[in-house]
Amino acid sequence: MFQPIAVESDGAFSASALSFLATLDERFTGTSGDLRQWSYLFQRLSVIRQRINPVLMHESFVSTDQEPDL
Repeated sequence: MFQPIAVESDGAFSASALSFLATLDERFTGTSGDLRQWSYLFQRLSVIRQRINPVLMHESFVSTDQEPDL
């Protein structure tokens, strides 16, 4: 199963992503019994977003060495 998780660059999650993450959290919490799983999940997602934002920003710049596509 593949579930895309849409996150705005300022950190806001889409409604479907929050619904999916809530379901995922229920399964994690049921398995581990640790009620902090929700917090851990969002911390991990936050770190991933922080790591990928610079990559996406870098790729958005046009290199001056390349000719523009017309």
